[in-house]
Amino acid sequence: MLIQPKENLGIAYAQNIGFVQAIKDNADYIVTFDQDSSVEDGLIAELYNEYKKVEALNGIKIACIGPSVINERNNTRYDKYFRNSTKVNDSVYSVKSIISSGTLYNVNVFAAIGLNKAEWFIDSIDIEWCYRARYLGYHVLMTTKVSMKHNLGAKDMHLPLGKSINIGSPFRLYYVYRNWVFSLREPQFELAYKLKLLILMPIKFIIFANVSPRKSRMTFMLRGFKDGVMKKHSFKISLLNENFDHCKHQLVYL
Repeated sequence: MLIQPKENLGIAYAQNIGFVQAIKDNADYIVTFDQDSSVEDGLIAELYNEYKKVEALNGIKIACIGPSVINERNNTRYDKYFRNSTKVNDSVYSVKSIISSGTLYNVNVFAAIGLNKAEWFIDSIDIEWCYRARYLGYHVLMTTKVSMKHNLGAKDMHLPLGKSINIGSPFRLYYVYRNWVFSLREPQFELAYKLKLLILMPIKFIIFANVSPRKSRMTFMLRGFKDGVMKKHSFKISLLNENFDHCKHQLVYL
């Protein structure tokens, strides 16, 4: 089944449409994918098996489970998702958040936690949902049994001390900064995360402001910050009418 809105309503709304349809179709589980993710054979079956194993043996409330994520540009694992994680068993970790692409959800659990924040449009959508799930007592899981290649941003920018940062389009920075400000008001985000955002905002502003096209990036970041402070949920620009590939999702029912 293909459900295609006539206009770009954002990734959060697009996923919500799929989840609502899954509920109507009495699906038990759902998996979401971005168009730029490359998956291994048997990924869905492995995620399901890992989910059921944890459910049976550990007795914890599971929000979702996703694969380890590999940077397709350099073939290295994004280890940031395992920071401050708790080991559940030999291959599964309870983590802070995971990306929505490649993630398996129990439809009933998703309904209990609630839909994505459609007004956020794109960026931090999966992070907010995961933190909300954890706030409600659920565990967000990531397994090392199976992996998925995915690109965060359009390219990687190398920084001193062996660090790197993902560089996306200038347009995307509007939603990054606006939704970061929105996150500061949300109770599900712990104080440590909010302090981290307050530190990251000026640091990343300096970094992104020195990446071409500089003026465009600065404009989007400042507008995003301003609209976040003003609690503004819409930003009408011509770019919204372009083909924004981040909003293309496939939904797989089990």
